[in-house]
Amino acid sequence: MVVKTHLQFIFRGGSIQTMPNPTSLSLSLVKPIEQKTEYHDNPLPDVDLLPYNYTDVGNAKRLIAAYGRDIRYCRESSQWIVWNGSLWRQDPDSAVFRIFVQTVQIFRDQLSGIESEKARKTADEHARLSEGAGRIRAALECACSLDGVSISATQLDTSPWLFNCTNGTLDLRA
Repeated sequence: MVVKTHLQFIFRGGSIQTMPNPTSLSLSLVKPIEQKTEYHDNPLPDVDLLPYNYTDVGNAKRLIAAYGRDIRYCRESSQWIVWNGSLWRQDPDSAVFRIFVQTVQIFRDQLSGIESEKARKTADEHARLSEGAGRIRAALECACSLDGVSISATQLDTSPWLFNCTNGTLDLRA
């Protein structure tokens, strides 16, 4: 396989780190890099999920407090997108659903910080009910309307000169 330009090299699976110099672009293509499919599954450190109300909106706010840096809702496609460490991807495998379940587990883990036994039991009951499919759908529906979560597809690709690759961003002006 012969590669004639840097862009063809990238499109065919080459990486910026292994890109040959311009005089050797007619060499065979290097082995394609593996594409990332994992998502950030670590919440923000020391996030406190206890102060939010025991409602669907409260659960949505917990989700965004813990994982908001890695999830967005695209209005045009009506789909969640997830940051995988390199780029935003549509959520084909329900990562946001799993992230919400993790959020509820973090909330449960923090219940020991509630001093009153009655208040702790109330919060635990809310967490238990929040794990139901209907409550999860409701929380995700609320979350997609919160500030900073809903975005337009045009906000994702604002520079015509930057080409995002799985291992970095290529500035086409260079």
